[in-house]
Amino acid sequence: MERGVDLARAVAAANGFPQDPVDAVHQRGSVNYAFIVGAGADRFVIRFARDPQRADEFAAERWCAQRAAAQGIPTAEVVAHGILDGVPYGVQRFVTGESGDTVTGSELWSALGRYGRVINAISTDDSAPAGLFTRFGRDLRSAWNAHVEYNLGELDATDPLLRMGVYSSQQRDRLRKTLTELSEIPMRFGLSHGDLSIRNLLLPSGESPVLIDWGSASFGPVPLTDLLLLDRDARNAGSPSDAEFHAFAEAAGVDLEQVRGTLNAYRQLHLLDLVRWAADQRPERLDDAIDDLISAL
Repeated sequence: MERGVDLARAVAAANGFPQDPVDAVHQRGSVNYAFIVGAGADRFVIRFARDPQRADEFAAERWCAQRAAAQGIPTAEVVAHGILDGVPYGVQRFVTGESGDTVTGSELWSALGRYGRVINAISTDDSAPAGLFTRFGRDLRSAWNAHVEYNLGELDATDPLLRMGVYSSQQRDRLRKTLTELSEIPMRFGLSHGDLSIRNLLLPSGESPVLIDWGSASFGPVPLTDLLLLDRDARNAGSPSDAEFHAFAEAAGVDLEQVRGTLNAYRQLHLLDLVRWAADQRPERLDDAIDDLISAL
């Protein structure tokens, strides 16, 4: 933690922000270290990744925050990002307010649904950072088709996941059928925040909720990407509740029951692709990815 404090001060100094006091932000996410520098109205939040292998996400965060703010979404202003001593960092202006997860009821989930609907309508342009796109390219429709076709193509008799016992031949055949049907469903594409949760809302007194943390944002199928992550949180943590999930979906303009089948197929594609990614890039995450896929099947 001491090195984190020193790095936060160095980032503040490099960008002309106050260097004292420095306060660590505890229990606010597992991806980044976060520190508040400065005092009073002159405060900034400095963040950098806990995982040294995590890609630099802060340029993408700034792009998304600026585009969302231009569409009327209240969000923390990103004032700087860069790399210092080999560590990517981002700086945003401090927002005073309670966390959304201190409030019960469906009202904030409805606000998230409204925000998500606006964000999903944001389209890509040449200035969008590469980190917002999948490995299949910047053309969203072509990238989606390539994504599905790649995973379909791997489901053959030589699939190493079959030899590893991740799934049986019968399960593989059902997966092929599921992905083939998914490839035939018309998709809409746009920007997803990637973590629409009330824990990522700040509640300034007398003002609209402020949406933070764009580190998981991406372009792809909408609103499926945001629904997928909410579905994961509902399964794993029980939040959102069924009523809260429906409040989100209604505000987002989604008939949740109508998209359940497509969402389940998308979930299987996501988990299958995650296993292949972990096997190739992050073997320490492979066992967990396999467990999630087995559970889904």
